[in-house]
Amino acid sequence: MFALEELLIETDPDLTLAATMVIGFDDNGHLVVEYKTTDYNIPEETRITYVSVDKDDAYVLAKKVHAALTGLPGYICKRYGVRPLCQAVPSEARALFGDILDFYKYHGVRYQLTKRTIYPSNPMHC
Repeated sequence: MFALEELLIETDPDLTLAATMVIGFDDNGHLVVEYKTTDYNIPEETRITYVSVDKDDAYVLAKKVHAALTGLPGYICKRYGVRPLCQAVPSEARALFGDILDFYKYHGVRYQLTKRTIYPSNPMHC
């Protein structure tokens, strides 16, 4: 959970592939987009991609788009968020992720990409 978190997209939960994307500030003040995908055919794996913009670059971005730093997640959500929620499909989530990266590139914002795969712990013990 992030400070000032905004939900950008959430796909239809009845689909085999589910995706959610949120934006907000982490504990260090970095602007972070979290893009999470789960394939219910392979429930052992959940993939999460983080796009992190350090707080100084986030401040510069806020100035460029004429928004307050604390209003940046809301600004990006208003500009790119998909409504109504839970009716989107996974391809829309992937496209939105690319749109946000293009937005950062257009404004000359440096960001760091981090990818993780989360494997659920095995409840059975020997």
